[in-house]
Amino acid sequence: MTTLKTRPYQDEAIKAIREGWERGLQRVAVVLPTGMGKTIIFSHLIAEEVAAGQKVMILVHRNELVDQAIDKLKMVAPDVKPGVVKAERDEVDAQVIIASVQTLARGYRRDRILAAGPVHLVIIDEAHHAAADTYVAVLTDFGCFHNDPPAAWPSVPSTTRAIGFTATMKRGDTRGLGDIWQEIVYTKDILFGIQRDYLADVKGRRITVDGLDLREVAITRGDYREGQLGDAMVSSGAGEVIAAAYKEHASDRQGILFTPTVHAAYEWATDLNNAGIPTEVIEGETPTEDRKLIYKRYAEGEVQVLSNCMVLTEGFDMPQASCAVIARPTSLPALYTQMVGRVLRPWPGKRYALVLDVVGVASRVELATLTDLSLTKVDEVKEGETLGQAADREREEKAGAIRVGKVGDVKGEYVDLFHTSRSVWLKTNGGLWFIPTREELFFLWPTGVNEAKVGSIPNNGGRPQLLMDSGNIEYAMAWAEQEAAETDVSIASKSSSWRQASRTPSEAQLNLARVFKIDVSDNPSRGELSDRISIVKASRVLDRFLS
Repeated sequence: MTTLKTRPYQDEAIKAIREGWERGLQRVAVVLPTGMGKTIIFSHLIAEEVAAGQKVMILVHRNELVDQAIDKLKMVAPDVKPGVVKAERDEVDAQVIIASVQTLARGYRRDRILAAGPVHLVIIDEAHHAAADTYVAVLTDFGCFHNDPPAAWPSVPSTTRAIGFTATMKRGDTRGLGDIWQEIVYTKDILFGIQRDYLADVKGRRITVDGLDLREVAITRGDYREGQLGDAMVSSGAGEVIAAAYKEHASDRQGILFTPTVHAAYEWATDLNNAGIPTEVIEGETPTEDRKLIYKRYAEGEVQVLSNCMVLTEGFDMPQASCAVIARPTSLPALYTQMVGRVLRPWPGKRYALVLDVVGVASRVELATLTDLSLTKVDEVKEGETLGQAADREREEKAGAIRVGKVGDVKGEYVDLFHTSRSVWLKTNGGLWFIPTREELFFLWPTGVNEAKVGSIPNNGGRPQLLMDSGNIEYAMAWAEQEAAETDVSIASKSSSWRQASRTPSEAQLNLARVFKIDVSDNPSRGELSDRISIVKASRVLDRFLS
């Protein structure tokens, strides 16, 4: 039994996971912003799997997240009784096991679980870590890579399924998550949550530290090196600027301060306390009991700000937090999204969250901002605007440029737009451009020279739906791309890992190719064959409307 009902998009995510399994995928991923209920999704899945007699393991990133996972699972699925594999606890016979990757990094802990019987499903929270060696070892031993069962454990199923949940499928290094997760079967972004009131809207302010020049700070893997960044920011007097800015803009808010180093976390906590803003530090070495007491004081309002060095980017759930101080400038949208996401959970009286971006007078890289929180990037968030307001304004501005014209074709000069787009634009046999997704097609219907309407239609036919009246071709493309990305970014994006040239077609694809009489003599990749199948389907569905 589950007690918390699912929202529509959570139902869609569960459906997408199961459809992925039906298509033969073994390791699928779901990307949803912090605060949109990833735990609810996998708790419902766990309840269903347990009812079917399957054994499930939940793998978390840190030991301290084990208890949090237990509490959330109990809230959603109280009839599920999880066991714990951690320290002296070794409850390997439980039908649902919760363990940290730190614990299972030890081979003998994995052996004991395997000896108790096969695990049929592995769920990984914070799945963007899964390319690390420890995760790969766990997934391999539990049979998640179609490997033959290890000789020592012949009962290990060779097709153990795995699901990864994360707010961002990006890492800060060069390891490829596409080698771990075969497909992101479902995703929504922060703007989707804001526009539907699942998340709080967000407004930003840039706080410039006059003595901070980041041009001399070394850059590693495209972002600032934390140690040098911390030294530069502490020596610049950033702490006093942060404290003054917090008093000016967020004196009535509880917040989280993100710093580049532990030293900076303590230094700036002192500055905030000296300014009359009660602040405490959470770091990786903070004992569990001390951490619980700090969180208790924060929950009761005795502490206004939690200062941390990359500890609270994951697994922190305090929805009353409404201000994020990004005093760790970064060029990585994924890291920025993790930090901002911690203050976007709805809370009574929280009209919008506030982000204070601490920057210097000069920088060698382009820093991430609020515009990076959306899959379909908002061009600019103006001073005083929230992200949601900026998205609405830009859509209205572009809609204002719509001109109704005569029926005509898209000029050749615009064709390059389709080929250089990040979305998968294909053309039917009749000449209509469209973006495929798993359930529907998003298409352009020419209405004049370089003008088009945007529509959608189910893949299996039916009635088309008008999404946008006639407008400039570039704007129509942007509209269709946003709709497609929000519906199914894995299929609609050219950068999806399953589209890599090295990926071979699935048996299901090859069967469809035979049905549709598609030539595969040139040995197309999985992505290429998917596009050929989409063109055949779309031509049948859309070209019948051409006169």
